[in-house]
Amino acid sequence: MHLIAGDMRKTIRSQLPEQIAFVQMDVNRYPVTAHLLRELYPRLSVGGCVFVTDYGSYPEDSGRATEEFLATLPSMPLVHRVDHFSRYWQKE
Repeated sequence: MHLIAGDMRKTIRSQLPEQIAFVQMDVNRYPVTAHLLRELYPRLSVGGCVFVTDYGSYPEDSGRATEEFLATLPSMPLVHRVDHFSRYWQKE
């Protein structure tokens, strides 16, 4: 586990490992969610999991960014509802 101080949109690219097994996003703003999905998903291992905590809490921000990102994938993964707020899926 790596903890890095600073604005995620500025620090993440220089700090990324080659592969990621699990991504948990607990951000509620559209630009940050969209940026993190674009940057992290390509490095997520096949079978790796993405967990979006604020999907239902902020449907116009985190939820919209997630839906827009999923629409860009070659095939839609099976997205699981954890509760009213959270969703997760595995990379195929």
